[in-house]
Amino acid sequence: LVAEYGEETTASKITELSCALGNRIPKDRYKDHYKTVKAWIERDRAKTKAAAPASKVVHKFCGSCGKEYWGSACDCGWSE
Repeated sequence: LVAEYGEETTASKITELSCALGNRIPKDRYKDHYKTVKAWIERDRAKTKAAAPASKVVHKFCGSCGKEYWGSACDCGWSE
């Protein structure tokens, strides 16, 4: 898991599993800890991916000098 997802993510999910095991009755719900941690990481990644808006790069060009700019105004002082 560490090789695939990194030490921080894996440690976080192992801690989460440890807490879940302490709070669960019956305790055998999570029989395969490896698969449980892997499933939780994948679930969280899918949620994050679904929640992230698709970034659309919009190229804007100044109406005065013709240069590309970001935001609502160009460096030359021209604004939308």
